[in-house]
Amino acid sequence: MKNKLAFLAMALAFAIPAAVPAPVSAEAPYQAYAYDEWNHSKASPNGYLPERIYSGLDAGSGPFSEPQDLFVDGTDRIYVADSGNGRIVVLDDRFREVDSISEVRWQGKKLPLKHPTGIFAAEDGRLYVADQDRVLRLNANKEAELVIEKPRHPLIPADFKFKPLKVAADAAGRIYVLSEGQFFGLMQFDPKGEFMGYFGSNKVEVTPYVVLETFWKSILTKAQREGMAKLLPIEYSNLDVGKDGFVYTTTIVSQNSREEIKKLNPLGNNVLTGENGIGDFGDKETAMKKGVKQDTSFVDLAVHPDGFIAGLDRTRGRVFEYDGDGNAVAVFGGLGNQQGTFQQPAAVAYLGDDLLVLDSGKRSITQFAPTEYGRTVHEAVKLYNQGLYKEAAAVWRDASKRDLNNRQAYVGIAKALENEEKYAEALPFFKLGADRGAYSDDYGQIRIRSVRSHMPLIMTLLGVLLFGYYGAKWYRFIAGPNRRTRLAKRPVLFRKKMNPFRALLHPFDAFYAVKAEGKGSLLFAGAIVAVFFLASVFHRQNTGFIFNPHDLNDLNVLLIAAKTVVLYALWVACNWAVATWMEGEGKASEIAIVSAYSIIPYVAGLILTTLLSNVLVKEEGVFLPYVTAVSLLWSGVLMLVGLLTIHDYGFVRTLRSVALTFAAMGIAVFLATLFYTLFQQAYVFASTIYNELLFRI
Repeated sequence: MKNKLAFLAMALAFAIPAAVPAPVSAEAPYQAYAYDEWNHSKASPNGYLPERIYSGLDAGSGPFSEPQDLFVDGTDRIYVADSGNGRIVVLDDRFREVDSISEVRWQGKKLPLKHPTGIFAAEDGRLYVADQDRVLRLNANKEAELVIEKPRHPLIPADFKFKPLKVAADAAGRIYVLSEGQFFGLMQFDPKGEFMGYFGSNKVEVTPYVVLETFWKSILTKAQREGMAKLLPIEYSNLDVGKDGFVYTTTIVSQNSREEIKKLNPLGNNVLTGENGIGDFGDKETAMKKGVKQDTSFVDLAVHPDGFIAGLDRTRGRVFEYDGDGNAVAVFGGLGNQQGTFQQPAAVAYLGDDLLVLDSGKRSITQFAPTEYGRTVHEAVKLYNQGLYKEAAAVWRDASKRDLNNRQAYVGIAKALENEEKYAEALPFFKLGADRGAYSDDYGQIRIRSVRSHMPLIMTLLGVLLFGYYGAKWYRFIAGPNRRTRLAKRPVLFRKKMNPFRALLHPFDAFYAVKAEGKGSLLFAGAIVAVFFLASVFHRQNTGFIFNPHDLNDLNVLLIAAKTVVLYALWVACNWAVATWMEGEGKASEIAIVSAYSIIPYVAGLILTTLLSNVLVKEEGVFLPYVTAVSLLWSGVLMLVGLLTIHDYGFVRTLRSVALTFAAMGIAVFLATLFYTLFQQAYVFASTIYNELLFRI
């Protein structure tokens, strides 16, 4: 008897854990990461960890079959669109089945579900279902109040087939339907099921193909245009309606990798700008597979009552979480067979602060719980959004200690300091957070205070400078003869050479002196090119933070040398070759001198814009491109005058020689690239043969 009791106890001990979904290990099978301001991924603490995995058998509803959608209502009831079984499974917050809807009543008759792929539970208890070729609105008694099928309207093409995939509704009862093959946006219906129009359509993406097609259509006849392919916008892949009343959408494919997630206001306009206002969501680092770009493909999204947005990526099986402004909060998940990874992710939903991911391939639901770090970031974001910057700063400091790459934490700390008018202390944190707009605002405040406090000193210095300027002019007037005597005693090297700066205002005289009198200096020309190189390095590294998009730690001196010194040498060589063919009179040394003297304005412009960028604010930065444009135009005019003079060309022939020089430079670069590629392939081939011989010997 005792042996039997012991055997039963052991059997129960093994049976009970087997009946309960197994908890997932605290070690995640994926590495969380965040992107810096240059879109390089950096390791980050995990914001979510997998907690449990639930299947249909665990819920007591039988195995799922091709589940396609997941939704959690305001009472934490979980709805699963079990498409392959033609039903909707309703679970409680402990993942136990409380209901299963496979048929509803419509006009007194039973109406079986066909293939439900989209579900939405409204606050009033109504359930909206996208079911193959119709949309159903059900009440709490599983009775269909409304059935939308085959809508008719002048805006809808006569041959259009209504195939609703996803559905949602707002607080006013308006119904938004995502139908397969519908490129004009979401289909919007009123509470009575009448078609109202299209909502929030995507725009046609501007790609090289679209530009070329638009060009051809502008010159072809109407009949020819009708035979060409139509340019259609990209269709949405999913939608949701948040507590704020905005309609959120995802796009599964985007050629330009922009606005993959949208937040549409009542007018259908996107107001979700994301980081830096460019609306770039998902992975920033992409790879190519068999010639196809492996970009993020969002198949679903969920909106938290606090404004957080979770987007589900089908390409890599990752969940991207953002705050209400589109700033990245967490990235987790992946493809695989381990717990916490997916085979075919289909849907995502919030259950309180947890996230649920429906895996159609594994036919299961994975529950992810926020880590301590994740909860810290969420708390800081909520305090920040409420305007409690000081309270949020304390939490942000804790988050920044855990993750040095959390730019949002630095911005939160800076906002608290800014709110206390500690602008100088806020600047380093805005810089770490890469918030150039806020940095500019605070720098502007510091500059105003500095000017006000140092105005007497500034006026004094201005007076001294004016006195010195006019004093120097008077001195030159009085001591003119003696000055000319001193200049005559200069070394022969400098007396016989022309001042390069003379070419800036008197280019014809200066370049004629280079040609006829040999007053140009290759030494000065080399010095100018060296300064050009140094100015380019200085410009890249020392442009003010507000206007500098470069990673200062990623300096490539060889690349800058190629853009300056090598480009200058290539220009001189190609122009000399073209001049030889076009019977130009200029020597290679004269071309080198004239070209170097001509770039002086551009070099000066580089230095000037670099210096100005450190004292101007963002709004004043519109003047910097004008400085660059003027200096570049000035250098271009000097170059034309110089070539015209030393080659003894007319204006039109000079322009022709310049065009041919650019063509020759392009050919030279192409040939250099070709030879480099061939050499690289030959080197790889020789290395392979050598290694093979060593292996066989």
